[in-house]
Amino acid sequence: MALCGLGLILVLVGCTRDHYRKTADEQTYRILEEKAADPRWSQDNFDITPDSRSRFFDHNDPDHLYRNDGGVFTDVIRETFPHVAWFAMGSDIADLDGNGREDLFTLDMSGTDHFRQKTTMGAMSSRKWFLENANPRQYMRNALLMNEGEGLFREAAYLAGLADSDWGWSPKLEDFDEDGLIDAFITNGMSRNFTDSDHPMEQHQLIGRSEFEFYRHTGFKKDVNLAFRNEGGLQFLKISNEWGVAHEGMSFAAAHGDLDRDGDLDLVVVNLNEPAHLYRNESHEGNRVLVSLKLVHIFSLLP
Repeated sequence: MALCGLGLILVLVGCTRDHYRKTADEQTYRILEEKAADPRWSQDNFDITPDSRSRFFDHNDPDHLYRNDGGVFTDVIRETFPHVAWFAMGSDIADLDGNGREDLFTLDMSGTDHFRQKTTMGAMSSRKWFLENANPRQYMRNALLMNEGEGLFREAAYLAGLADSDWGWSPKLEDFDEDGLIDAFITNGMSRNFTDSDHPMEQHQLIGRSEFEFYRHTGFKKDVNLAFRNEGGLQFLKISNEWGVAHEGMSFAAAHGDLDRDGDLDLVVVNLNEPAHLYRNESHEGNRVLVSLKLVHIFSLLP
């Protein structure tokens, strides 16, 4: 009984873990404010711009393009791409313009409307130096890099209508309607909107908790999966609803294949907090070829 009474007294006077943590944080902030105001702690202005010769120059996790030089791989991204995507989520390659060369499509997180673009981009002032000096440049939108041959690519995302697709993960470039042109399918969504400009996060707010805990109460960021039909001439038409794949949720991985052997490509999409989706392609037009292989024992062919 005496121990229980002592424990009750300690709780009443505030000797708890949360109390000590709060007190320590308040004392730390007070000391920092005092030191910051003390002229003896002031520091002259100095240049923190990284030296381009340093191995720490590309400090924002740059992308790489490795060329196979006969068993030795060389990073040639700076002399090959005019720019790359900022976050560089998923990527896929295909010949989108029919010139016989593989093009590269990389997703970012740019919103599909003006409101989403402005509320999820964040402040650019803190990244000003990197935006102006990164090589190659990095932009917060999808990158559609068209292979022109001779080791050079040109940007065509806005021209093709594929620059903005929300919080994307897995792009799939295939001829889904079997008209001979490569189409695009994109999965979207996220567990929380960690880039919400209307809900900014300061570093001191992470003391004692994770970033997810800070955004936990904001709810899911559900986006719509997108499909684009290749109209030719590097023009893509959004056709998600017509194709029946405009699911709103949090879809991450995707895969395709002819699962029912009818000659067209079906889709499998993995979602967060709900079952995976299997989309059967019911195209009835276009070109398709089915090949059946029969294994024959070699001795049965001998005379």
